[in-house]
Amino acid sequence: MKCRTVQKVTACCVAVLLLVSSAISAFAAEMTWSYDAESKTVSVKGYGMINDATALTGYLKDAKKIEVLKGVTKTDKNVFANLGGVEEVVLPDGFLAIGDNSFHLSRNLKKITLPDTLESIGKEAFMGCVALENVVIPKNVSTIGVNAFANCTGLTAFSVSEENQNFIAVDGVIFTGDKKELVMYPSGKEDETYQIPAGTTSVRERAFAYNAHLQKVTVPDSVREIGDYAFYFCERLNTVAFSEEPSGSALQSIGSYAFYGCKLRKLSLPYGV
Repeated sequence: MKCRTVQKVTACCVAVLLLVSSAISAFAAEMTWSYDAESKTVSVKGYGMINDATALTGYLKDAKKIEVLKGVTKTDKNVFANLGGVEEVVLPDGFLAIGDNSFHLSRNLKKITLPDTLESIGKEAFMGCVALENVVIPKNVSTIGVNAFANCTGLTAFSVSEENQNFIAVDGVIFTGDKKELVMYPSGKEDETYQIPAGTTSVRERAFAYNAHLQKVTVPDSVREIGDYAFYFCERLNTVAFSEEPSGSALQSIGSYAFYGCKLRKLSLPYGV
């Protein structure tokens, strides 16, 4: 009796595994890739998430554009990393999520079309895309991962849709919608000095990372927290100014390696930190 029960359980497990395997295979096979030599455009057609772009490899030597067609809703992590000579990517209406590292180190990528339906941008999604020039955060984006646009040295300012309730751009810098948290400072912004706006209460992890132009940052009394690696490798940053009054600053914590890679000459920490 016990033997038959074990056999039935084993048979059920095998059946489930076969079904899952078939589903995964079918999912991966849904993506169809094609290349138009005249326009140097790769098109990808399918449904759901792109989790394998192996078929793209053969086109990267000549392709200049990737057009993801309607039906595709997500990219898995690392899918489009290091896109060779590709200069433009178009994501379709209905697209929802860009995975972690999706376009990481695509050094020739100049333009990315982000649809209004986009909800999330993964961590390091466009990190190292040094040729990227313009980014408009669409109205439905509610999540922007750490380092999403880090070391994009061609980006001098961010724009955010006026309809977005979660984020706002102030002088090209991304803040949360309530302007309490500084989310991301453009790596290519060329200003030598920056005054964090009064009312800001926190600086997000790696918010200023890799900006090579900043020399001085002034932190208002309202800031309570500076995240880990917040000014990571801001290699020209030499002065960070805080309030020197005993009761002037609300600062409570500075994260690990917040100023790693900076050439600080002057850093006067507030009383009590």
